[in-house]
Amino acid sequence: MGIGASLFFHNPNLYSCLLGQEGISGGMSKAFQRLELDIGTGRGDFAVEAAKERPDTKFIGLDINQYQLRIAERKRLENNLENLEFIHAEAMVYLVNHTDDRSVNDFHIYFPTPYSRTIRRDNELASEIYGWMLSPSFLDELVRCAAPGATLRFATDHERYFEHAIQMVQVYGLRPVRWIDPIKNARLGLLIGTGCEKAQTQAGHVTRYLQCLL
Repeated sequence: MGIGASLFFHNPNLYSCLLGQEGISGGMSKAFQRLELDIGTGRGDFAVEAAKERPDTKFIGLDINQYQLRIAERKRLENNLENLEFIHAEAMVYLVNHTDDRSVNDFHIYFPTPYSRTIRRDNELASEIYGWMLSPSFLDELVRCAAPGATLRFATDHERYFEHAIQMVQVYGLRPVRWIDPIKNARLGLLIGTGCEKAQTQAGHVTRYLQCLL
């Protein structure tokens, strides 16, 4: 399957997806024991490595940047990963319209951009994005979609964004737990293995990590 065919296509008025209208779990093979979402997957560094390590888990990488998703899709094809899909969609819309209740085992949100105004200006999928991602309404959707025992992992080098995430988690009543690395083979000195994590580490910036039960 070519890149254009495998990537999720987008109509500004209809956030369709490769899995169809029945919701995310409706398109899953019974061979997959778990489902995990990588929200803001970027070039797919984490999702590709995680999918390689855990072939029994279905991974969905979401992003609003088509250019980065095409790079991610090339990586998926190069590694022949049938348990990984990349979908061009805004996360909140995708959760609301295409994700079943209690269907997702883990959510990964790594280095979300703190600059929503820039996103709205540059990407039509982001026209309704205001403020930072971990809002009460977004957490409502994560909790609705979370399977029993599901976790949220969040990472950022932006101090104020991290403080906001901690505040939202506390207000919502979620329970932080000890961080467990989501992949084993992250690049040396990294915990999640993304290009952004590597860049921030090389620049001497502190990356902050949060894991909580949903």
